[in-house]
Amino acid sequence: MIRNPSEDTSPYAMFSPASIVNNFEPMIPLMRIHNYLPSALIALVGGMSSQGIHALAHPTLLVVIALSSLVALASCLLNSYFDFAAGVDQEGPLPSGKVSPEKALFLSFVMYLACFTAIAFLDPPPLRHVVAASALITVVYTPLLKPATAIKNVSVAFVISAAAVAGSLAATAGNWAAVAKLPPIFLFLCVVAREIVMDITDVEEDADANVRTIPVRFGTHNAARIVEWLLLSAACILVAGASLAAPHVLGQGLVGRFAAMGVGALAAHSIGSALTMARSLTRVCGGARVGTTEEEMKNKAQLTVDAIMRPVGAGTIALAYASSFL
Repeated sequence: MIRNPSEDTSPYAMFSPASIVNNFEPMIPLMRIHNYLPSALIALVGGMSSQGIHALAHPTLLVVIALSSLVALASCLLNSYFDFAAGVDQEGPLPSGKVSPEKALFLSFVMYLACFTAIAFLDPPPLRHVVAASALITVVYTPLLKPATAIKNVSVAFVISAAAVAGSLAATAGNWAAVAKLPPIFLFLCVVAREIVMDITDVEEDADANVRTIPVRFGTHNAARIVEWLLLSAACILVAGASLAAPHVLGQGLVGRFAAMGVGALAAHSIGSALTMARSLTRVCGGARVGTTEEEMKNKAQLTVDAIMRPVGAGTIALAYASSFL
């Protein structure tokens, strides 16, 4: 990294008004700021899955939405720092010298400090515990959890699905019995599947770096089969939610019924497409196609990742809508 030896890296210099203006824009790619909106929406959908539109009347839900988004940005910034320190990140603001690692680490620290300070005042306790656990996992993810087989996948899925649980707890004043269970379970299964497929795309690099991911340890074919079962389980959750909510939806007006049918049909089609793509990936990884190259397998895995992301949104919204009647 190119660095000016005379650069002042003291906390005051890092966060003086001039420094903030000059360095915020280069840090945006490190924070992956495009994750802000999805993180906020998951918490919002979680709240509405328990209380419907009335969830917006709970100020705590708005705090949880802001915290979920801030944790997402802080974790991405911290992960970018660790990737640079480990030599994984060869391109971007840190290797190019546009942002010093000290500034990235310090800003991440300040963001996490703000998060944990706000979490300490969250009430009721069940909500505080869920949000604190989620934030803590993001702190220790890269140095402790990422190298562990399967733990890395489960950790990412837990953090993402916990945002929906936190939103539901915020809207129900911490009442575990009233928390919508189906949306976060569905979200958890889909995200674990996505994470495993992403590991399939990086299987060669992870093997060279001695990172014991599921595809490295058990083979890409077995990893793809696990993905199939996860998505099949997610489809069963979707069917269960639709079955439980059907009697209540039928009692709604014509617009409500058509809206439910539209969202349900979109969710069913997207999870079906993801299952079909996962099945195709299993055949490719299993060598069913003669002459399949590593590049073809990676391309198929990337298409599968894209296919899984569609039911993540549609299915979670459909189950949130269904859960609001239960």
